[in-house]
Amino acid sequence: MNTFFTKIIDWFKTPVGRRTLLLIVAFIVACLFFRQCNLADKYQREKVQTEQNASYLRDSLIITKNKAGEIEYSRSVLATTNKELKDQNKSLYDEAKKQKGTVIYLSKINASLKDSISILAGKAGTGNINSGTNPDGSKYIDFSNDTTYSVGNERHVAGKVDFILNNDSIDKKSIKVNLTTRQKFTITTGLEEDKDTKLLKIFITPGTPNMEISKIDGALIDPQKSELIQSYFKPKRFTCGPQIGIGITNTLTPSFYVGFGIQYNLYWKDIKNIFKK
Repeated sequence: MNTFFTKIIDWFKTPVGRRTLLLIVAFIVACLFFRQCNLADKYQREKVQTEQNASYLRDSLIITKNKAGEIEYSRSVLATTNKELKDQNKSLYDEAKKQKGTVIYLSKINASLKDSISILAGKAGTGNINSGTNPDGSKYIDFSNDTTYSVGNERHVAGKVDFILNNDSIDKKSIKVNLTTRQKFTITTGLEEDKDTKLLKIFITPGTPNMEISKIDGALIDPQKSELIQSYFKPKRFTCGPQIGIGITNTLTPSFYVGFGIQYNLYWKDIKNIFKK
């Protein structure tokens, strides 16, 4: 056994052995360096996601006004993956599973419409109200009210009340009410990065003043897997700076090198695209 190790040590003392040992050490150092870089990048990504999700858990519904003075509801968005979403928000997870495609962003909003309508006979701007007698002798009151808040945000109400008068008293059993309502409204929603905290939040701006938002839940799910989103982040082709690695000399023998240079990066996706063509 000692003879075996002695031969190995003697071999590493030769020019070829020393060169090989140098290449092995360089390879190990390079691996450790790249591993450290990857760990640092991973730590930074996890730190950003943790801060985002802590904000999601900490924040409740926030009501403010945007630059135009409109009421705006907002809440931090959850940054997650498909695997984690089920434990973090079961309601959003169930909604995502209903979709046929890959869900990247999902939000669920609880809202209510609260309105008060006053129609006064003979008063301009409150709507129309009329009364009369039906062919069967019963009495009626019909009314309508149309309100436009802004383009795409409208409220339309129309109705009729039929009843019978007996000795100037309304027969309660004869009362029949028909009411028709129609509401048109717009909702502006999206993702916004806070200027101060750099955290992402969902914002919702109702187009009609009688809408109230009571709850917002939203999640950003594995956005890095979307080819469209990836297309906005072009990989760096040319890089320059200090370099350490293994190269080939003019005699076609491997050699360890340390220096400063420019390199062109070829990614696996590029190779796949070449074969697709």
